Amino acid sequence: MLVGRRRSVLDSAVKELGEKAMYEVYDITEHDKSEELVERISKRAGAISVLVNNAGILLKKPFTETTSSEFFSVFNTHVLASSCLTRAVVPKMLARRRGSILFMASMTSLIGICPWSPPTLPQNQRFWGLFAV
Repeated sequence: MLVGRRRSVLDSAVKELGEKAMYEVYDITEHDKSEELVERISKRAGAISVLVNNAGILLKKPFTETTSSEFFSVFNTHVLASSCLTRAVVPKMLARRRGSILFMASMTSLIGICPWSPPTLPQNQRFWGLFAV
């Protein structure tokens, strides 16, 4: 089951993956709807056994020129959305005593890679924000 905002991208991916592939159109920044998404997916595809938190925003501009609104947008997607989806999935995984949750992050979360290091500071939040939690 693929989840994303853009139906056209999801349609293409499902065609490539084959007849068993499915998708749900969903904006992960709609935190209050995470549990509804998990219920819809569970009804269509069965119990969620693996959650891959892979959504992200790449803001290519120096940190010193990043507005608070832009910074929050990245944080909202990388940290808050991942934690909301995880919180929605964990109770069912615990009840079944099985499941896996992955948090994807870029190499720049751990090490600086010039010339991208300064612009990727907001993206580093996924790793460090969730690591702190």
